[in-house]
Amino acid sequence: MKEFFVTLAVGITVLFGIDKEEPEKDEAKQEIHQEEAKEAVVEEQPKDLPPTVVPAATTESSTTEIEEPSEEAEKEPERVSDGQFEYEVPEDAPWWTPVAGGSIISESVQEGVEGQVSTLWGNGTQGQNERNMDHPRDVQIDSKGRIYFIDGSETTAKLRMFDGEKITTVIDLVDNKITRREGYFAVAGMVIMHGNVYVCSTQDLFSVKDGHMTQFTPKIRAYMDKKNLNHIYRIEQYKDYIYLMFMDKSNQYHIARYNTNGGDVEQVIETKPMPNPYNFYVHGENEIFIASKTGYVVWEILFPRETRTAWEDADPKTEIVDVWIGSNDSMYMVAWEDQNNHLIYENPIGKDADEVVTLAGSRRGFTDGIDDEAELDYPIDFVWDGSGYVFADMGNHSIRKVWTSIGPMKK
Repeated sequence: MKEFFVTLAVGITVLFGIDKEEPEKDEAKQEIHQEEAKEAVVEEQPKDLPPTVVPAATTESSTTEIEEPSEEAEKEPERVSDGQFEYEVPEDAPWWTPVAGGSIISESVQEGVEGQVSTLWGNGTQGQNERNMDHPRDVQIDSKGRIYFIDGSETTAKLRMFDGEKITTVIDLVDNKITRREGYFAVAGMVIMHGNVYVCSTQDLFSVKDGHMTQFTPKIRAYMDKKNLNHIYRIEQYKDYIYLMFMDKSNQYHIARYNTNGGDVEQVIETKPMPNPYNFYVHGENEIFIASKTGYVVWEILFPRETRTAWEDADPKTEIVDVWIGSNDSMYMVAWEDQNNHLIYENPIGKDADEVVTLAGSRRGFTDGIDDEAELDYPIDFVWDGSGYVFADMGNHSIRKVWTSIGPMKK
């Protein structure tokens, strides 16, 4: 009987290919299973997160020893994120902590004084409901005084509206017939002209009406293909025109415009290099001001063609993120200074940079007040409402206003 079981065991071993003397095959199978497990981990990740990078196999032996990092090796600087921006944690700086939650909505201010900042809606808490926003931006105001804005990430972007009492969603930019298959919507800007709402992605311009979104014109995409432009970066409005700033694959900018009443896309500024533009402002038929992330404002004069520097900050870490010309012929700029101070500046065009004055703002934070009492957190996209500038305070997830009698110069 014992010989029978021995013979049976040998037969099973031969039948199923089990060979104890070939450990290398077992190791090879184990490596295959490990690679399959890595691929499974990548596929199971949430769609809105970047995929885990699995190191590619090398030609070296798998038994190669991995060199342990030296204790004296420099540590990578700690990085934090406020949901929209990521940056290094400065040493001995208490202000880096992202502002979030706990603030009370300000009392309603019917008439503020010069340089006063008040919060219209938002309590610093991130969300997308009647009371909360998620990094609002691209603010616009319609003829009834309703405030439209974009908020949410590329996978949650929505066009929303604040009527003075609550926030409602006009359209989900990700979940609609146009973009549902894409699963995301990278916003390049939004304008309201003659009662019509236009939202722009990095690839096309859309008209929004009655809860529906449609491509406004195929001519913009055709123009991009003809000029070898990679994406739409920002949009602005002037009279019946929508001005579009494009970027090519080398991050050189190009500006063109389209008449909303029809016609062809017209080139305004040919493709040219400029480090890190952030926003631009169309001033009349002949001037465009471009705000830069590297601390200066470019002044483009169209006829006769000339490029000037209208403002240059001494600190290259200063980001100029918005610019416009006031009725007093001064230039107004919004500056994020080294992620520390967020201010609204006034500077007479052509005057020395030392003559700049602060309209409102100080260190990063969430405090209403006059002049330097006010604290802002990534303010952007200022729009005139008749008695001041309404703007998005992205880091505070709120819509705020700076009161001033100096409106924009009539275009």
